[in-house]
Amino acid sequence: MEITIKITSQDILFNPDILEATKELWSMLAEGKNQDEPLTYAHNYSVEDVRKALGDFSKTNGSQAAKKILNAFKASKVTELLEKDYSNVMDAVKAVK
Repeated sequence: MEITIKITSQDILFNPDILEATKELWSMLAEGKNQDEPLTYAHNYSVEDVRKALGDFSKTNGSQAAKKILNAFKASKVTELLEKDYSNVMDAVKAVK
Protein backbone atom coordinates (compact mmCIF):
# COMPACT_ATOMS: atom_id res chain seq x y z
CA MET A 1 0.00 0.00 0.00
CA GLU A 2 1.28 3.45 -0.88
CA ILE A 3 -0.07 6.57 0.78
CA THR A 4 0.81 10.12 -0.13
CA ILE A 5 -0.24 13.02 2.02
CA LYS A 6 0.24 16.50 0.65
CA ILE A 7 -0.04 19.39 3.08
CA THR A 8 0.42 22.91 1.78
CA SER A 9 1.17 26.03 3.77
CA GLN A 10 -2.36 27.22 3.00
CA ASP A 11 -3.73 24.01 4.54
CA ILE A 12 -1.83 24.74 7.73
CA LEU A 13 -2.76 28.43 7.72
CA PHE A 14 -6.48 27.75 7.41
CA ASN A 15 -6.52 24.55 9.46
CA PRO A 16 -3.58 24.38 11.89
CA ASP A 17 -4.84 21.13 13.44
CA ILE A 18 -4.30 19.30 10.16
CA LEU A 19 -0.81 18.28 11.27
CA GLU A 20 -2.28 16.57 14.32
CA ALA A 21 -4.82 14.75 12.13
CA THR A 22 -1.98 13.59 9.87
CA LYS A 23 -0.04 12.26 12.88
CA GLU A 24 -3.18 10.40 13.97
CA LEU A 25 -3.51 8.80 10.53
CA TRP A 26 0.11 7.63 10.52
CA SER A 27 -0.29 6.29 14.04
CA MET A 28 -3.38 4.29 13.00
CA LEU A 29 -1.56 2.85 10.00
CA ALA A 30 1.52 1.96 12.05
CA GLU A 31 -0.65 0.15 14.60
CA GLY A 32 -2.40 -1.76 11.81
CA LYS A 33 -5.87 -0.51 12.64
CA ASN A 34 -8.64 -1.00 10.12
CA GLN A 35 -7.64 1.14 7.17
CA ASP A 36 -11.09 0.69 5.65
CA GLU A 37 -12.55 2.99 8.29
CA PRO A 38 -12.17 6.54 7.07
CA LEU A 39 -10.22 8.98 9.18
CA THR A 40 -12.42 12.01 9.23
CA TYR A 41 -11.22 15.38 10.29
CA ALA A 42 -13.61 18.09 9.35
CA HIS A 43 -16.59 19.93 10.58
CA ASN A 44 -19.67 19.52 8.48
CA TYR A 45 -20.70 23.02 7.51
CA SER A 46 -23.55 23.83 5.18
CA VAL A 47 -23.57 26.56 2.56
CA GLU A 48 -25.93 28.46 4.87
CA ASP A 49 -23.39 28.26 7.73
CA VAL A 50 -20.65 29.62 5.47
CA ARG A 51 -22.90 32.35 4.06
CA LYS A 52 -23.88 33.53 7.56
CA ALA A 53 -20.30 33.45 8.81
CA LEU A 54 -19.03 35.44 5.82
CA GLY A 55 -21.94 37.88 6.14
CA ASP A 56 -21.12 38.53 9.79
CA PHE A 57 -17.43 38.72 8.93
CA SER A 58 -18.16 41.25 6.19
CA LYS A 59 -20.14 43.46 8.58
CA THR A 60 -17.28 43.45 11.07
CA ASN A 61 -14.25 43.52 8.77
CA GLY A 62 -15.59 44.93 5.52
CA SER A 63 -16.66 43.40 2.25
CA GLN A 64 -13.13 43.54 0.79
CA ALA A 65 -11.82 41.32 3.59
CA ALA A 66 -14.61 38.82 2.94
CA LYS A 67 -13.87 38.89 -0.78
CA LYS A 68 -10.19 38.12 -0.07
CA ILE A 69 -11.24 34.96 1.74
CA LEU A 70 -13.51 33.95 -1.13
CA ASN A 71 -10.78 34.71 -3.66
CA ALA A 72 -8.34 32.52 -1.73
CA PHE A 73 -10.64 29.64 -2.63
CA LYS A 74 -11.11 30.76 -6.24
CA ALA A 75 -14.67 31.96 -5.67
CA SER A 76 -16.34 35.33 -6.05
CA LYS A 77 -19.47 34.34 -4.10
CA VAL A 78 -20.37 31.71 -1.53
CA THR A 79 -22.24 29.50 -3.99
CA GLU A 80 -19.05 29.15 -6.05
CA LEU A 81 -17.16 27.60 -3.13
CA LEU A 82 -16.50 23.89 -3.27
CA GLU A 83 -18.16 21.99 -0.46
CA LYS A 84 -14.80 20.50 0.51
CA ASP A 85 -13.56 24.05 1.24
CA TYR A 86 -16.33 25.04 3.66
CA SER A 87 -14.36 23.99 6.73
CA ASN A 88 -11.26 25.89 5.60
CA VAL A 89 -13.31 29.00 4.83
CA MET A 90 -14.84 28.85 8.31
CA ASP A 91 -11.37 28.46 9.82
CA ALA A 92 -10.17 31.48 7.84
CA VAL A 93 -13.09 33.57 9.09
CA LYS A 94 -12.42 32.52 12.69
CA ALA A 95 -8.68 33.20 12.36
CA VAL A 96 -9.27 36.87 11.54
CA LYS A 97 -11.97 37.56 14.14
